[in-house]
Amino acid sequence: MADNSKERWFQIALWSAAGLYAWSCFIIWVGPEWGLSSRLFYLTGVLPAVVGVFAMSAAVGLHIDICEQKE
Repeated sequence: MADNSKERWFQIALWSAAGLYAWSCFIIWVGPEWGLSSRLFYLTGVLPAVVGVFAMSAAVGLHIDICEQKE
C-alpha cells in the first residue's frame, strides 16, 4: 500500500474510532434515561463501541507501519 494511502486510511480509522466512542458514551449516558430496550441499547451503544475498538486497532497498526517506513 502506498504511503499516502496509509495516511488516508489511518485518518479514517482514527476519526471513525473517535466518533464511534463518542456516540457510545452518549448512548450509554442517556440510554437509560430515554428508556431504551436492552436490544436497542446493545445495538446503538455496545456494538458501535466494539466496532470502535477494531477501528482503533487498525489505526494503531497503520500508525506503526507508517512510522517504521519513515525510519
